[in-house]
Amino acid sequence: MEPHAVRALENATLIDGTGRPPIEGASVLISGDRIVRVAQATIPVPPEVRRIDGSGQYLIPGLVDRELLDLPVNR
Repeated sequence: MEPHAVRALENATLIDGTGRPPIEGASVLISGDRIVRVAQATIPVPPEVRRIDGSGQYLIPGLVDRELLDLPVNR
C-alpha cells in the first residue's frame, strides 16, 4: 500500500475507548497511517479513494489480537 494512500472504512461499529456507547454505522477516513476524520455516517470522498466495507466489524483503538502474536512466523 502506498504510504500516503487514502482509505475510507465504512459501516463499522466504533468503540472509542471512552466508555461511551458504541457508534454503529461509523466511517473512518484514513490517510497514510493517520485517522483524519470519524463520522457517524458515510463520509463523502472522491471516487479514487478506496472504500472498505466494515459491516459486521468493530473498530477498537489499540486492540491487538493476542492469538495472532502467538502464531509462528512463516519463513
